Amino acid sequence: MKKIYIVILILLILMGIGYYLTFVKHIGFFHNALMVEISKEKLNSILKEVELHKIKYNEYPESLQEIRESLEKELGKFSFPLYDPILINCSEEPVEFFYKKLDKGHYYLLGVGCDMKPFTEDDLLPDIETHNFGLVIHES
Repeated sequence: MKKIYIVILILLILMGIGYYLTFVKHIGFFHNALMVEISKEKLNSILKEVELHKIKYNEYPESLQEIRESLEKELGKFSFPLYDPILINCSEEPVEFFYKKLDKGHYYLLGVGCDMKPFTEDDLLPDIETHNFGLVIHES
């Protein structure tokens, strides 16, 4: 009788491991990959708005808040997300993408990753060729 309980226990443990490897691990991977794609899309949209701001006002905005206010004025409501979805699992509060104006013609824009620090290995960068824009990729 004791052997049956041990066999059942081993089977339950193996089934749990199999479930984890089959569903939880892979679904988590796909979820993370999807969040990265959504974040990149948002980051690229913000970059477009920053560049449009430069065209309109002949300089880059001081902050992402300036972009938000400009769009609210034009559209009548806030409809432009500035928060990084990747950080939902890393922070209890929404975290905006990192933006810093360097001078009239250059700026940083990136997702800071779960370490919440810019210019580290887990940063998310826009998909763009930087030579045509004021985006600076690395801190000098």
